[in-house]
Amino acid sequence: MENQEELCRGYCHNKGIKVVGLFREEGASAKTAERAVFLRAIEFCRKNKGKIDAFVVYKVDRFARNTEDHFYVRKMLIDYGITLHSVTEPIGNNPAEKFIETVLAGSAEFDNAVRKQRCVDGMSMRINQGIYPFKPPVGYDCQYTRKKGGKKNEPDKPNEELFPIIQKGLKLFSTGKYSQSEMITIFDKLGLAKTREEKTSYQFVSKIFNRYLKFYAGVLVNPWTNEEIQGLHKPMITKEEMFKIQTLLSNKGLNVKHIRRNPNFPLRRTILCGHCGRPLTGSCSRGRNEKYSYYHCYNKNCSSYGKSISKKILEREFAEYLKSITPNNEFLECFKATVLDLWDEKASSFKDEAQKYEKQLCVLKEKRNRIFEMREDGSYTAEEFRQRKEEIENNMVHPTKAYLDS
Repeated sequence: MENQEELCRGYCHNKGIKVVGLFREEGASAKTAERAVFLRAIEFCRKNKGKIDAFVVYKVDRFARNTEDHFYVRKMLIDYGITLHSVTEPIGNNPAEKFIETVLAGSAEFDNAVRKQRCVDGMSMRINQGIYPFKPPVGYDCQYTRKKGGKKNEPDKPNEELFPIIQKGLKLFSTGKYSQSEMITIFDKLGLAKTREEKTSYQFVSKIFNRYLKFYAGVLVNPWTNEEIQGLHKPMITKEEMFKIQTLLSNKGLNVKHIRRNPNFPLRRTILCGHCGRPLTGSCSRGRNEKYSYYHCYNKNCSSYGKSISKKILEREFAEYLKSITPNNEFLECFKATVLDLWDEKASSFKDEAQKYEKQLCVLKEKRNRIFEMREDGSYTAEEFRQRKEEIENNMVHPTKAYLDS
């Protein structure tokens, strides 16, 4: 990097170009344009549009290793009035220089494709030899060969603590006596949560039974050919047990009761999205050294979908908002007095209504008694008695109902 920087500065000095910004991308591949420092350099050019004339790189393949990315970003620079310069290659704006630049960009993409193919071929060869070239699933120790600058040449070894726990759980599930939701509790009882220092989730159990099941049975799947190879690592279960588990999985899915109230996300389904109005949900993303918790909108049609807000920030702002709207003692006393006055007023009104209906009932009862007396002395026929009795009793029902409602 120091040599490249020195040559770039020397090129600028010889061309009379004043250096106003330096961007070094330590250890990042140029195979895509999604590089943090590279994007900051382009943003710097955008903000200083009209003030910058040259974008100097050591070689074209340091700029991009993809022809499409190269000319897309190149077009952006042209729009900003900036010319791309290569210290070691004759590129420019005349036809011959443009042709050379196109050839160099295509060569960089070709070289990148060859490197990628070699990498794929190498990993495919490792799988065909029975060695898993990727990070092994839970229950096996990762060799971290990439960090050590080497290549994985040995099969993954079992983790002394996690291997027997996962193995026992898989064998219990293969008996068909337990559901997948029950396995979450069983794994934790076996010590999985304590060993991992993390509560077992249904997503984790799903990975064990679906994504990693063949690996646990000693089978490696080549993702490029879909061929199954017998791995050299120690299997947890037999192939017969794997087939039993697959049969059980095909008959019943992961039936897990979703927890509405999650103590890790107390505002979940309480705070609403500012764009679509639906309740926010919460989730965690795992970083290199720790987990990061976020709230986000799950509505795919919402403009806020895919955007998130930190759990700490949202909960802190929510607590501050609660403090701002929390009523003081003076308001509470006034509110209490107002409610009690209203209650007394309503109670008095109901009492008056009840007394009115009591009087109406007494009058109707007297009429009813007189109807019976008139029937007995022959003043009413049987038909007249029946009609008058029904009229009085209907009138008695309505005030009674109104009284009960009150």
